[in-house]
Amino acid sequence: MIKGRAELGAFLASEIASRLASVAPSEIHISCADGAVQFTSVGVWWGASSHVESLVDQPGDLEKNIEIAAFNSLDVAQDYCSEVLRLPWPPSYGDRAVIPSPHAVLRSGVLLMWFGDELSPALVLDSIELLHLLS
Repeated sequence: MIKGRAELGAFLASEIASRLASVAPSEIHISCADGAVQFTSVGVWWGASSHVESLVDQPGDLEKNIEIAAFNSLDVAQDYCSEVLRLPWPPSYGDRAVIPSPHAVLRSGVLLMWFGDELSPALVLDSIELLHLLS
């Protein structure tokens, strides 16, 4: 059983890292350590991270903090992947080449994450069920 915001944040970091790793380009390694989603790549001396646990554990509305932490992870993933690949990530298709914006929304206890327009997303990550942890 998860107790408190910090433990919830550490759990969320692990879940987000898993989902991002499943859709990230093969050049990018995504892991979770110490409540943070971490981004590295072979041959690149620098990495990036999103400190999910700290963002969830801050004062304020817990559900809003979860959305902020998830958004931050997607935003950092997009920046890191785009920098390393030297191409926009995730790629967008259609008439205009636009970098799809990251989104994270908690609806009825389920965390939804995607890039681009909600009705026509460029990339959708598997949702994270949190309802049983929020009650």
